[in-house]
Amino acid sequence: MATSHAMIKEWNRHQSDFARQWRAGMERRGRVELVIPKLNADTAHSILATARDEGCRNILEDDMHLLEAALATDRTVASLDDRARNHFAYASVTVQDIADVCWVNPGSAEERLTKWLSAGAKPEAHRMLSWHALASP
Repeated sequence: MATSHAMIKEWNRHQSDFARQWRAGMERRGRVELVIPKLNADTAHSILATARDEGCRNILEDDMHLLEAALATDRTVASLDDRARNHFAYASVTVQDIADVCWVNPGSAEERLTKWLSAGAKPEAHRMLSWHALASP
């Protein structure tokens, strides 16, 4: 699992008891990698420029750290926030640098993440931001 200082800060504010225990176990087993992501300023600006309103822009800004960490590692985001995924998916239509980011929701039974993870968590088209952009109304 890759994480950044911004992600640790967010986890500390929002994590449940289960998530706290899970994260501690991952850290004890050496399964947490601290990354110092830096999103290209032009890419970040292009993403924010896709915001339809101030609320969308705030969501993009608040969760940009997830995208930064994904781009610095395996191009995968695991987040319960479908609103953020939808806004980044919309941005992926014009910001090609993020179109192939795999974004999964571990709280969604229909995504069948256990099966996907067991099979090696290979990138699949229906998990990409670009696919969600096409699937959204």
